[in-house]
Formats: sequence, C-alpha cells, structure tokens
Amino acid sequence: MYSFIVRVILIVSLLFGLPSGAQARALEEQIVAFTFDWDDNIFRMPTKIMVFHKQTGKEMPISTAEFAQVRSEIGKSGTKYADYEIQGAYATGSMRYFGDGSEDGSARFQKDMDTAMAGPPDSWKGPVWDDFAVAMSREATASHTWLITARLHAAGTIHAALSELCKRGLIEHVPPVANIWPVCDPDFPGRFRITFGVEPPPGNASNPSLRKAAVMEQILDQIEHTPLPASAPEVIGPDGKGKGRFHLWGFSDDDHGNVEKAIEIVQKGLDSGRWKMIKATIFFTGKKAQEAFPCAVTLSCGGKPRPYLEGGEWKKILEQSIGTTNETQKISGK
Repeated sequence: MYSFIVRVILIVSLLFGLPSGAQARALEEQIVAFTFDWDDNIFRMPTKIMVFHKQTGKEMPISTAEFAQVRSEIGKSGTKYADYEIQGAYATGSMRYFGDGSEDGSARFQKDMDTAMAGPPDSWKGPVWDDFAVAMSREATASHTWLITARLHAAGTIHAALSELCKRGLIEHVPPVANIWPVCDPDFPGRFRITFGVEPPPGNASNPSLRKAAVMEQILDQIEHTPLPASAPEVIGPDGKGKGRFHLWGFSDDDHGNVEKAIEIVQKGLDSGRWKMIKATIFFTGKKAQEAFPCAVTLSCGGKPRPYLEGGEWKKILEQSIGTTNETQKISGK
C-alpha cells in the first residue's frame, strides 16, 4: 500500500536562519524534504496512554494506535470512552509514560523501545521504517531528517535512543538533536520561540496537531528561501498538470487528526502564495474507520488535494544529486 513512498529522504535543516547572498548561492539545491512522525509511523512503541474514569478515577490503558483513532471520542457522550477523561499532570497524568517525568525518568523512551524489539522480529517496525532507515544510511541525509512527535520527552532523550539504534547496527547515522521536535515537551514553547522568533501555538499531548503544523510551516518557509539550481530536473506540477522545477516536501503521520490539520495549514499557505516553489505531499499511514482516505495527497495553490501517484520523481532527483548508489536503488517505483 505504501510502495510509492520513497526509500531515501533528503531534508534541509535551515533551523538557525534563512540563507542570503553568497550563503544562499552556496546552498543552491533542489530539496527533497520529508518530515516523520514517530509512534506507529516509524516505530511501533508499546507505551500506553492512561485515561481516567471520571467518577472512580480508575485508569484504563490505550495503545498509541488506538488513541490515534479515538482521541476525539474521549469524554464524548455516546462513545465507548464517554465516562473517561484525559488528565494533564506531567508526572502522574494520562501521558506520564510519554515524557521524562515518570518514575523511569529519561530512560522510559529507551525502555519502551527495548520492550518492543524483544517481541516478534520486525513487529516493532512502522509503515515507514524502511524509509527512515535508508535516510539514516548516509550522513548527509541523516543530517537533513526531521522528526515531529507528540511525545513529551526532551529532544535529547529521543536523540540518545536513536544513537543506541545506531550502535546496534539498525541505522548507520542519527539526525542532529536540533532536527527532533517533540511538540509536547514542556520546553517546546521556549525552544520554538527562540528558534523561529514567533510565538508557538497552544497544544498538548491529546491535541498536538496545531503545534506539529506550526513546525512544518517554519520548515516550509526556510525551504522556500533555498534557490533552485537551473539544472534542477523538472517534476510533475503540484496540480498534476505539466512539469516544473520545485522543491519536494512531505509529511507522514498515522494520526488522521494530525494529517487533516497539516492539510488545512499547508493548503492555506499555498493558497496565499507563501510557498510557490514547493510541491507538498502528505502521507497518511494509519487507519480511519467509516471514511475512505487516500494514502497520500499532493496539495496545490487554489486546488483540491489530489492522490499522489508519482513516487519515482524523488528517486530521479536524488540520483541526479548524489548519483546512483546502493541506497538509491532501494527507492522502488512499484
């Protein structure tokens, strides 16, 4: 189902300012940028969300995969979770195992990864694990890979666990900690404000969509300011008609709410002319009951989201940039 998702991802990390003048010319390139969610997208974690009965206070665990489908139903009349609620306390609330505040501290993330990997072989691999692993197979691509997750851990906690995957030989390189954005980390607002110079939006672990989209906006703004070389290969246009030279950007997430918000915010930016040089594609890797939803859609200025079908163009651009390698051969056009 995800065979059109490319196996090598380039993301340009322009986190600390936009290029200009000689710097911009030096950074001239056609960017292929992809941003990953973590849970049930790259990695199937066993971490449980604890919802609390409104009357008794009794806890009920919910998996991340189930939570992605039912989070809007918690506390809502007429649903399975009508009598339950999310409690926000960092160290004792519903999301306590998703941050560094539980009794396990910063070791919790690594502990849950180890638990997952102790199960059946490959059962812990999410739908885009192969894409992530190939991105980590080259130092250059690893340094340009972004993670945007709803977890509450510090970015350094997640970075340390990725480094452990590298030591175990499961990936070859690790993205820099600056590219890891846990949007529900208590330090997120200050970090966002300092890094991007604007106020962060509201959000929490039970509703992280707006914060995720806000980080995407900043990435897209910075990619837009990277000049395209005259030699950049043409790709099919965002509207599916004709060809042109564009940067390619994508986001993958298993949570339909996050995908819907990403489509809304990115579409608004495209319609305003904010990202004229970017072809944006959003991949949905989860499940949505009672609703048909394409695996991926490409957005265009003034248009409606259309199914994304042209996966081979990412391979074409990558091979022109770095040549044909064992890694680029893994990008299947099937």
